[in-house]
Amino acid sequence: MNIQRVFIVLSVTLLAWCNASVAQATIDTGKFFMEIGRLQQVMQSVPVSFDIRYTYTSEKDPDMILDSLKGSVQLSGPNTWYKVAHMESVSNDRYNIILFREDKLMYLSRPSKIRKDDPLQQIRSILAGSGVESCSIVEEGDTRTIRIDFKEGGACREMSMYVSRKTGYMSGVTYVLKAALLPGQGLSSDKDAQAYYGEYAVVKMELSGYKKLEAGGARFDEHNFFHREGDEFTPAPEYADYTIFKGSPNL
Repeated sequence: MNIQRVFIVLSVTLLAWCNASVAQATIDTGKFFMEIGRLQQVMQSVPVSFDIRYTYTSEKDPDMILDSLKGSVQLSGPNTWYKVAHMESVSNDRYNIILFREDKLMYLSRPSKIRKDDPLQQIRSILAGSGVESCSIVEEGDTRTIRIDFKEGGACREMSMYVSRKTGYMSGVTYVLKAALLPGQGLSSDKDAQAYYGEYAVVKMELSGYKKLEAGGARFDEHNFFHREGDEFTPAPEYADYTIFKGSPNL
């Protein structure tokens, strides 16, 4: 898994947190769920856009940035637009659309069917499967830090979310991941990766430049990307040279 794919996976997880509330599962910490609920309320209160910057370092040398990417996000109700490097993703209540620009590929699938009365079903499953050990909330200056520690042996050792106490918006997320997930740099084995990075690598997402958006918006309209007639999907003129791949049955 290269670093861009890791960033994409972590971004999807982040957006799921931003767009979903939390029901208490295995973590017996009411304050934790109150904080996540508060964050969700702020992120969903009005349509918003923001910028994301990703960096990763090793624990052995945390001051040296090994790679970085920049992206942009727009959230409006159930709609999400996200762009980083050569990948662009749009989700509405009808379709998930992912553009892989280098490959000229348009991937279409159905949106996730999460019940409105249980919106964090996917995230709860992820947390349960990851083996959450503990969580804590610390306030220092303008920042509220929500930290989750996972049990030993998993891919992720810890995750911290940073929230501005002034605006209520998330300002960053830090993941401490096993170095084997980030082979990169021409390394051919997990052993070489660990020797290069140390046992763990640190992936950071910095969120900034929050701006309110007008409600609705054409950004999320699937007709910008393709047209459908019956079971046939045709790329919009701007994407005429793209191949459409249907990722969901009976789309």
